[in-house]
Amino acid sequence: NNNQKTEEKTTNECTLDDEKLIAKLRNLESNNSKLIEKVKLTENAVKMAMMFHGNNGNLIFDYQTEEEEENVALDQAVNNLCTTTCEFLSYGANQITQMAKVKQHEMEQLDLIKEKIKKHMVKREKEAVKNSNFIVNKYYARKHELQLQIDQLQNEDNRLIASIIKNPEGVFSNIYGNNYKLKYNNQAHSSLMVLLE
Repeated sequence: NNNQKTEEKTTNECTLDDEKLIAKLRNLESNNSKLIEKVKLTENAVKMAMMFHGNNGNLIFDYQTEEEEENVALDQAVNNLCTTTCEFLSYGANQITQMAKVKQHEMEQLDLIKEKIKKHMVKREKEAVKNSNFIVNKYYARKHELQLQIDQLQNEDNRLIASIIKNPEGVFSNIYGNNYKLKYNNQAHSSLMVLLE
């Protein structure tokens, strides 16, 4: 019985040892698979790095380097964006300044044109006043001339009337000749009345 117990104990211990070994073997296989996967990933990363950087014998590639390169590229992109934005804003500011200069120039030209128009209108107004004064003066001169002629005719009429009143027969004889005979009207009180009729 003792021999049987010893044999059973030995068998059990062997079984336990086999199970431990099998478990260790499985654990090693699992770790080995993980290592193989990591090696493959590393190989792929190195291949990609070599394709990106070229075939460089001194190539050192790891995730930290890749992250740093990404950060540098991102910083460069941000700097480029900032530079482009600043250039765009500067261009816009220059355009606004240029437009302001053009507008200022146009306003100055407009002011010059307004000033020229104002001077021209003043000149025309002065010429119009001058012409108006000339026309008025000419009108009054002509009126004065006509008034002198009227006065002269009036004086001649008065002289003729006075002569008729003073010597009617002689006046009409001088005008119409010796054949003229003055006719008296019974209703007239003077020869002037006959003349007017």
